[in-house]
Amino acid sequence: MKKSLFRNDGRFYKANLHIHSTVSDGKLTPEEVKEAYKARGYEIIAYSDHEVMVPHEDLQDESFLPLTATEYQFAEAFRPLRDPGSDELPKLPLYMSRKKVYHIIFLAPKANETYYPWPTRSYVWGNAKEYMQDYLVGEKPRSYTPSVINAAIRDAKEHGFLVEYCHPFWSMNRYPDYSILEGVDFVETYNSACDVEGYALDNSERPYDDMLSLGKKVYPTCSDDSHSMKSVGLSATYVKAPELTYDAVFNALKQGDVFASTGPVFKDISFDPETGILSVETSPVRMIMLTSSFRFARHVGDRREGTVTTAEFDIREPIELFMRYDVPEDQFFRLTLVDEQGFKAYSRGYFIPELLS
Repeated sequence: MKKSLFRNDGRFYKANLHIHSTVSDGKLTPEEVKEAYKARGYEIIAYSDHEVMVPHEDLQDESFLPLTATEYQFAEAFRPLRDPGSDELPKLPLYMSRKKVYHIIFLAPKANETYYPWPTRSYVWGNAKEYMQDYLVGEKPRSYTPSVINAAIRDAKEHGFLVEYCHPFWSMNRYPDYSILEGVDFVETYNSACDVEGYALDNSERPYDDMLSLGKKVYPTCSDDSHSMKSVGLSATYVKAPELTYDAVFNALKQGDVFASTGPVFKDISFDPETGILSVETSPVRMIMLTSSFRFARHVGDRREGTVTTAEFDIREPIELFMRYDVPEDQFFRLTLVDEQGFKAYSRGYFIPELLS
């Protein structure tokens, strides 16, 4: 019998899980962030200001839910370029530093969370110093090393946080950098602030697919990382939840009842274990594409003309082969939509044991 792969009843809420306000280095106040996003149809915003985790419960209303979050940086040691004709270190812009970083968002399990994962008080900078709470205590080491970054993620997960890995390519990360991450829940497949500035590689599902292929249970997110109006409302993560409350939305995020988009939307994704048919309903798009962790891909639609809103993919054969042979359990399928303007939406990855359960 066909069943929806979205586990929750309810409806899809439009969210952005990565923004900045005047609490850190953004240009908009938290109230202005709410107004700007509500005007564009958003109902959920994660206020992820740098290094401080400030709740905004006062902004909540019947159609708007603020989530409490913070973005941390784990940076490589500074490696300055040297002018061979001078003994002085040059003052150069950030892009010349060659410094790799991890930018990680910790999304709090409750609005008034007072536990800071891996606290490093000395890292708080700029406007954020004015909002630093008394309960931000401690000085954990920060460095660009697997042991430190994974220890910080473990600390967050042990205290119920969700973890989002941000803009891999702006961070100068490549496969060896992100393949070592453990416990990540979300990976940005698009970051509009980076895209607006010209970092086109951060409009890529490559890190997401790579991490799925390693058997990591990660979900996609398209985020604005907005610091000003110019990148507000260019992407979204849709969360299917029974109601617009903190607990309901956080649990839906934790379960992966999401899809990520820069335009088109999924209306439903369902699977019938008896027939092996994966069914998809969408907004009008040029193409609905099924990809997988192995050499199996299908598509419905023509990228040049016309639109489609439904597709059915027969995945019975690869599933039967999976069941018959000793195939690793980290084999997955996922879906991509492409609309008439070339904007995309990404489903989560569905691992075969999950489809059969």
